Amino acid sequence: MKIHMFSSRTDDFAEVAADPKRRQAAIDRLTWLRRLYDWFSFIFMLTTLLQAFQHSFGAVITGLLAAMTIVFATQMKSDVHLLQIMSDLHDKPSA
Repeated sequence: MKIHMFSSRTDDFAEVAADPKRRQAAIDRLTWLRRLYDWFSFIFMLTTLLQAFQHSFGAVITGLLAAMTIVFATQMKSDVHLLQIMSDLHDKPSA
């Protein structure tokens, strides 16, 4: 029995990783998105901290948003790292 939950994302990632032009575009796009998610998570954590001092229930919601953006940014970072390794291996001359 094959699980198809992540198969389309994996197939798309494999297609992008195989093409050097698309791979570099994906590295640039994911790097920019990761930076954006890092800023969002910082803002959400700061908001959570401020709301926690006011004993607001909104601190729970913004805390969850901060955690989610950190997870997404970490996933993007690993994707960028993998694409950069593949790019380096592709550009390395064969001995």
